[in-house]
Amino acid sequence: MARLLIDSPFLPRDAEDWARRIRELTGQNIAYLINTDHHFDHVMGNAVLTDNVICHSTAAKGINFLRNKQALKKMVQGAFPDVLADIESDIDNLNIVSPLITFDKKTYTGYG
Repeated sequence: MARLLIDSPFLPRDAEDWARRIRELTGQNIAYLINTDHHFDHVMGNAVLTDNVICHSTAAKGINFLRNKQALKKMVQGAFPDVLADIESDIDNLNIVSPLITFDKKTYTGYG
């Protein structure tokens, strides 16, 4: 059974739930996670799921920027002002992993 995910949940506790459910269903851990962009609500749960992250090189730069905890907190505060107080300690303990695999070229999406 493939264990590839697209993006991670915004809240690390939700990512922990995803990981637990996948282990229960498959008996295995997540092999890879593809991030479609670098926005915090797509990557905050990455490290909970796997260190094997794949994304575009531009997204990788944004993901690495999110390692700045103060900048990350400001982004969360701007988007979800009522949530920051509940997850601030999660952010302090969050490990934003650098992508394992990045790519630069466009992929061919057409058929025939």
